[in-house]
Amino acid sequence: MPEPHVTDPPQPHGWAEERRRRRRGMLLGGMTPRAALGWIAVSAVVVATLGAVLGYVVDGDAFDSFGEALWWSVVTVGTVGYGDVVPTNAAGRGVASALIVFTMAFFPVLTGIVTATLIDQNRRRATTDRQREDDERQAELLRHLRAIEDRLTRLEERVR
Repeated sequence: MPEPHVTDPPQPHGWAEERRRRRRGMLLGGMTPRAALGWIAVSAVVVATLGAVLGYVVDGDAFDSFGEALWWSVVTVGTVGYGDVVPTNAAGRGVASALIVFTMAFFPVLTGIVTATLIDQNRRRATTDRQREDDERQAELLRHLRAIEDRLTRLEERVR
């Protein structure tokens, strides 16, 4: 009866894993919670600044200064809407409406993408840890199996 041949478990190809990682998160791969907060904060600043510029350009009479337009935009983006500064013409109200709708759609989606990315990274890290543990257990079992095969071979040689 031939002896079974024990081989080491196949090792994953680095390039294949890298390719899968890139496909999963082209833009947000490798995101940390701090980086995620940065993405959201920078996005909020950019949206508020663009809203202030547009509001100031199309409804300059409603704002005493660009700073006041920026205040209005930040309050609008934050969906607080104090009402201390408001657009006075249709174009200004159009900018305000677009800013409100965009903010209500954009930030939840951005936050969801970032959250999903962080969860996926944690899941992959846990899977990698489990895979490493499984590989170590399998390697240990293979060492034991080889030791048993060696002992069996020595016993068979003694019997002959």
